[in-house]
Amino acid sequence: MDTCGRAGGCATWTRPSPAWNIVRYEWVPDEQEEKRRITAQDLVYMAAVIETRGRIQVVEVRGQANPQISLRLQTRVLPVVKRLAALTGSNFTVTPAKEFVHKDRKGCAQHCPEAHIHVVTEIPMIGTWKQGGAAAAIVLSNLLPFMSSEEHDPMARLFRSTIVTVLGIKPTTNRGMFAAREAVRRLGDLGWEIPDELRHHLAE
Repeated sequence: MDTCGRAGGCATWTRPSPAWNIVRYEWVPDEQEEKRRITAQDLVYMAAVIETRGRIQVVEVRGQANPQISLRLQTRVLPVVKRLAALTGSNFTVTPAKEFVHKDRKGCAQHCPEAHIHVVTEIPMIGTWKQGGAAAAIVLSNLLPFMSSEEHDPMARLFRSTIVTVLGIKPTTNRGMFAAREAVRRLGDLGWEIPDELRHHLAE
């Protein structure tokens, strides 16, 4: 199953999750998109979207010295996550809409013909875009100059502290080093500026 967006390229279905039927899409650039690099206009767009809808997720993992830090955005407007995926050369996931039918007991059991009311609750379709670790630091360090002043915006201050935290963590495992190098390669090829601190960690 393929879907194509205005940002160029197509999103190709890769793998569903059995729990919530989450569908993961991989951004496969077309020939024109492969030559495209991030522009100031793209950065302004992403800064506005991330500042208003972005969230920082911190997960403590047992047995690991450092937490897993990621930048994520969830929205029902799928073209937004598709464009973020295209601009970062990454994947996004879609959780299909679901309906739950449950019973709500009536207060009157003597006069009412039925003792329950069937209530339908709908969870809308949600698209998720996510950048973890080094990728999150790269993206945020490029977007922060286009966001509101850190003096007046708590989200901008949170993003700044996230950058400092991530860049202060040196990868200590082969897996962590590989992920950081892959983030640098992927985003660097698209024209994102790589923080000097991250280059220094990877060069050691």
